[in-house]
Amino acid sequence: MKAVGGKLLVELLLPPDRHSSLETKSRYLFDTTGFRQELEVRSRARMPLDVMVRFHTFSTMLLGGRITAGKNELPIRPRVIFFRHGAEIPAAEVPLRAEETLQRPADRCVITRKGVPFALEFEGVDLYGVLMWGNPGQTAASFEPTYKPFMRLNPGQSARAVQSWHIKK
Repeated sequence: MKAVGGKLLVELLLPPDRHSSLETKSRYLFDTTGFRQELEVRSRARMPLDVMVRFHTFSTMLLGGRITAGKNELPIRPRVIFFRHGAEIPAAEVPLRAEETLQRPADRCVITRKGVPFALEFEGVDLYGVLMWGNPGQTAASFEPTYKPFMRLNPGQSARAVQSWHIKK
C-alpha cells in the first residue's frame, strides 16, 4: 500500500498453488470518488489453459435496484441475466447458464436504488458482458463483469482486465 499522486494504491499478488496454475495480480487505485481496479492473470501451467476473466461484486445496492446502460433501463430481478456487448453470443460462451441474455449498448452503466442518495457508475475496458443475479432472501446481489471469454493462455501468457467504480450524486 502506498500513496501515488494523492491517491491510494493497493497491490495484491496471489501466486499459483496446488489448486491452480494461475498467478493473479490485482491493483486498486482509490481516489475520493471511487476506484480503478486492474487484474492480470498469468498462466504458470505447463500446458495451455482456457480461462475467462470475471470479477465478482456483491452489493446490497443491487437488490431491488435498476441498471441503466445507454438509454436502456432494467430493474434488477432475482434471475441470472447476462448483458452482452455486440453480436449474438454462442450459448456455450454465456457464463453460468444465464436465464436471460440481453444486448448491452455501452461499456458504462449506472446502478441506482430507491432510497439511496447516490448512484454507482461502472465502466469496464473491453468489456465482454456483465452477469447479474440475485435470489430472494439474499442480503446482496451479484454484478460480475466478464472480459475476454474463454481465451486460451499458453504457458507464461497473461490476460488483463481494467474496470472502475465511482459514486455519482
